[in-house]
Amino acid sequence: MLTEIRSGKKAWWKGKPGTITTVVGFSQVGFLADGAGEPVSVPVSELEGEKPAIPAPPAVAALKPWQLQVAQQRFDVLKPFLKSGQYGNEMRAAIKAAPPSARLSAATAYRLIHNWRAYPELSSLAPRIPSGGKNKSRLGSEQVEKAMSDCILNKYAVRSEPTARHVYEQNLPEFCRAYDCEVPSYDVFTRRIRRMRADIIAKGRKGSKYVRRHFGQYMGSNPLSTGPLHCVQMDFWEAHVLLVDSATRQPIGRPYLALASCTTTRMPYGYYLSFDPPSASTAALAIMRGALPKDEILKRLKIDGEWPVWGFPSILHLDNALEFRGTVLENLAIRDNKFEIIHRPVREPHFGGSIESRFKMLATKLYHIPGSTGFNPMNRPHAKAVEPTYTIEEFEEIIVTILLAHALTASPSLGDRSPMDVWKSYFFDRNGQQINELKQIPVNPERLLVECLPFKDVALGRDGVVWDYMMYDNAELSSLKKELDITKNSVKLEVRRDPRDITTIYMLNPITGNYSKLQCAERHSEAIPLWKWRQSKEKVPKGERSEETINRYRIRLNEIQANAIDATKSARKGKERLKHGLKMKSADEDLVRVVSGKPSSDPLAVDDSPGDETTKTPEKPALPPASQRFKKRTVLF
Repeated sequence: MLTEIRSGKKAWWKGKPGTITTVVGFSQVGFLADGAGEPVSVPVSELEGEKPAIPAPPAVAALKPWQLQVAQQRFDVLKPFLKSGQYGNEMRAAIKAAPPSARLSAATAYRLIHNWRAYPELSSLAPRIPSGGKNKSRLGSEQVEKAMSDCILNKYAVRSEPTARHVYEQNLPEFCRAYDCEVPSYDVFTRRIRRMRADIIAKGRKGSKYVRRHFGQYMGSNPLSTGPLHCVQMDFWEAHVLLVDSATRQPIGRPYLALASCTTTRMPYGYYLSFDPPSASTAALAIMRGALPKDEILKRLKIDGEWPVWGFPSILHLDNALEFRGTVLENLAIRDNKFEIIHRPVREPHFGGSIESRFKMLATKLYHIPGSTGFNPMNRPHAKAVEPTYTIEEFEEIIVTILLAHALTASPSLGDRSPMDVWKSYFFDRNGQQINELKQIPVNPERLLVECLPFKDVALGRDGVVWDYMMYDNAELSSLKKELDITKNSVKLEVRRDPRDITTIYMLNPITGNYSKLQCAERHSEAIPLWKWRQSKEKVPKGERSEETINRYRIRLNEIQANAIDATKSARKGKERLKHGLKMKSADEDLVRVVSGKPSSDPLAVDDSPGDETTKTPEKPALPPASQRFKKRTVLF
């Protein structure tokens, strides 16, 4: 704005230089633009003071060829307007019609005309050489750059994670004094932080593990994936869906899914769905289902499809969870050298990417079904806002349907083939001719089911076998007492029991090497799950514990639960857990009965294959070090 208003004062109006001729009043003056014939009346508020002196352009001889060429093109476009004061639409039209290399904005055209009037030579129209540019410094001193870089790396990229403002005020002046330079502005400092590599800043502030997880790229493939079922990964997942009990249709909680998948073909191998928390026995049952044909499972779920996966894997790849460190899976793997167990390196979750991607696929498919609670616990809706609909039997059908649909879906990472096509291609060519032998179905499914159960070495006494205050006996055990002469020798037997019903256990006969079935000495009117028995046992003082006392407390708890079943969520879940566990126990027994081809209603009664060489327990083979089993990952930034 013009601060001195008087006649003869130089001023600018709408980008045009001129002179004030007369002062009409407090708000109007007469203004004569340079090159104009008559003065005009203009508002004082629109006048501007005299522009600062325009710096002299370089000599024409100092211009580079490309600068001289652009200056000549600009002169050809602006030539009609360099001396005349008439700009307006004619100049805008001329600029628009100029060739691409000579096109200008209106503001640039005005600036060039003013430069020409101050210095009427071709160099005043030449483009300037940029002093910096994108990702280049415009600071005059390299010392400022070094001072900021050292300050950021040593004071900002540290684990205490200080703010940029704190580092700028407390630390940057010290670095600038050391480099004998001026302190740049705060905006320059923050822009320099943003321009530095994010992984370098994150490594100093968050650590190497954070950098690997958020910036790393793990190159190469799984070295264990060399063929179908050569490597199977398994893990547990608490489904993001609330289920209801089958009687009252009231919410009871979320189920657990034990899922195994082939890393080479990505075909689902086996699963086990229940309300039981993760354990070694449920993991073993998932492996048992994977090793057997799935026709009976699809028939039970009324699913029309095929699942041609059976046989034991060569390697079972697991994480380091407690349920995978027990003796059940280890004993199952050692017997008959069925497979080898390899645990992932500790705190390296990317080694389980195959099974985690299956869980991610399931979570995505289940996100919009009734009862879904969402992925993120922080964003999950309140329990009352969720409307669960499915029972665990219905949810099992949904899970298997999704797994089989995924097996038929083509994937770019498999060469635009589906997991089912990749699986079949290992055994049959395009003409349907067999090229490799099919995986072998376990010869003795009944024994396999028993070996999936948790076991314990229990002393054989005069009254039979006692486990958790429950007594078991039968005629075979009575004859075994005489043969082993328990009065003189201390004998311990390997005994297994199904946690879904502990009224029956299975004893390994040390003489024949076969399993025999032992019933509870006190006949119970119903099946008793292990969790229910332990719940009742905790109610009894230690000095008063016996099978009769614990059973009496169990019956009383059942009565209390029956009265509160409609009002208490935990009671409803307990009842449904018991019901579903017995149903799955029956389903597994039917599965092994169908596979073995035995019509007996009790396929686990007695294994009548004496002298079976598979009962021998070979030594566990030594595992190579983890560095030889896994390729070294490469982290790229």
